[in-house]
Amino acid sequence: MIKNNLFQFIIILIPILSQCQVGINTTTPTEALDVNGKLRVRSISASPSNNAIKDSVLVFEDDGILKYTSAKKIVEQAGSGVASVEVTSSISGNGTTSNPLTIAQQGATTDQVLKWDGSQWVPSTLYPKLLVVANRTSTYTVNSTYSTLVYNSTSLNIGSAYNTTSGVFTAPDNGLYQIIFNNQYSYSAYTNQTIFNRITVNGVVDTESANGSWPAGGGVTTYISLNGSTFLNLTAGQTVIIEHKRNNAVTPVTSNGQHVLKIVRLN
Repeated sequence: MIKNNLFQFIIILIPILSQCQVGINTTTPTEALDVNGKLRVRSISASPSNNAIKDSVLVFEDDGILKYTSAKKIVEQAGSGVASVEVTSSISGNGTTSNPLTIAQQGATTDQVLKWDGSQWVPSTLYPKLLVVANRTSTYTVNSTYSTLVYNSTSLNIGSAYNTTSGVFTAPDNGLYQIIFNNQYSYSAYTNQTIFNRITVNGVVDTESANGSWPAGGGVTTYISLNGSTFLNLTAGQTVIIEHKRNNAVTPVTSNGQHVLKIVRLN
């Protein structure tokens, strides 16, 4: 008799336990676990794979019920305006495989990036950027008074900023520029030989270099090089030239890399 009563009690208790709801700080739980207060979870394991990660975003309903959703769903809701994520006309797509998020070109060209100016995305060039690589490939005569040294050939000349006929570089925009030159000369006369190079900006000398030496004896060829570098804050339209002169006869060396001009924009 006792066994029959116990069996009947268990049969009745099982459905009651299956519907049991636990409340913490509440006597009227509405879910399997109803917490009225702050919740802290310790020792959460990392997601083992990307597939698990994409569905591991926890969200709260308006009534406080905790659920999970996928990252894909959040992006889709942002695209449809359900979620409070602000986008502009420069961004399109909802992040799905068939409709990925894309950023409009916004007028950007090759080698440019989009930069936030405080109110919108605008095209911007990555710096530092090499603008000019010029060489002197033909022989010329160095005068005893300063004159413009013309580098008559360019392997790089963005925007044709350097004029290979006049030897004038014109700054295309406001910015900080670096001017670098290296020129080589030879002579053999038994006299003191000095060569001068300088960088001139809008007619004003910025940097001057000089190199002089005395050959060991007549008929012995001696080589000297002049190099210089300077940083210039230029405004659009300002001009830069390399000038040179000598005190005695010297011969420019103009084969492979002996006369080189490089101009870099730094910002």
